[in-house]
Amino acid sequence: MKVLRVAVATLLNSFFDLLLFLKFSGILGFDSQPKLLAAITFNYHTIEKGLSMEDLRFGFGKDKVLKILTRVKQYIAKDYDTGKSQFIAACSVLVRYYEIHHEAGAGVDIESFFTKADFESINKYADKNVGGYINCLSQSYFEYSSASYELFSKSRHSVRQFSSKKVNLELIKESIEVAKFCPSACNRQAVSTYYIDNKDKIDNILKIQRGLDASSKYVHQLLVIASDRSHFFTSGERYQHFIDGGIFIQSLLLSLHYKRIAACPLHWSVNFQKDIALRKIIGNRKSEKVICLIAIGNIDQSFKVPYSKRKNMEEIFFMVK
Repeated sequence: MKVLRVAVATLLNSFFDLLLFLKFSGILGFDSQPKLLAAITFNYHTIEKGLSMEDLRFGFGKDKVLKILTRVKQYIAKDYDTGKSQFIAACSVLVRYYEIHHEAGAGVDIESFFTKADFESINKYADKNVGGYINCLSQSYFEYSSASYELFSKSRHSVRQFSSKKVNLELIKESIEVAKFCPSACNRQAVSTYYIDNKDKIDNILKIQRGLDASSKYVHQLLVIASDRSHFFTSGERYQHFIDGGIFIQSLLLSLHYKRIAACPLHWSVNFQKDIALRKIIGNRKSEKVICLIAIGNIDQSFKVPYSKRKNMEEIFFMVK
């Protein structure tokens, strides 16, 4: 009877989760301001990542640019709040995209999909201080590694282009040793880290994940973070492996930054077929759910990172009285 009760409770809770996800996520369409703004943010960040590439391909992301333009126009037409940080950032990235192409005289006719009229209509919402990318130098990127927590934390960026020189394995282990002291539910420590430096395996994994297509050639070391379901016991804990794993991932990213190792988290929100395909490559336990990949490496003398504008405080902090 206990097994039946647990199964029914888990099924009912999971069904309730499903209903809420279908109702409030954008999976069925973008029929509200938060959904539409999230879709705009998702797409503009893709363009932002492309602009940060050293070997910039002029005219890249045509379909994404068209999609952002369509959604930005829809956002304006619905009279949504154009003062939102992510709307301003989206317009800023589009403006930078347009300007870079025209400044370079690259011979790419972006007017065929991004017209001057489009540029002028969104330019009034843009802020040139937040769009595009940040130029970094290796000697200054880690300058706050031993500074105050505020400076240290704010100085970390996701790096997508690494040098061919691999990070010493002992440094990676030291980073994990520090990260493992993050909290977990009842100290159950369900998270494991898998390390891969075989380039063929890395390329195959990245082809499955598809979040680093343009810069996968720069990735020579990869961490796979997995959380073990067998550590959890109740229907209320059906997502606890994601929570504990997420805490560990942030701890590890900061630990890597402290050890002067560049990193980029690649979220593993995929269907079960991809889980199975990955397990065939790395051999993780069936009870584990992979939740993130982290590309790591050393950095070149100079490189770029996306600006990645963060939301304003009033958008994320609310007083409960």
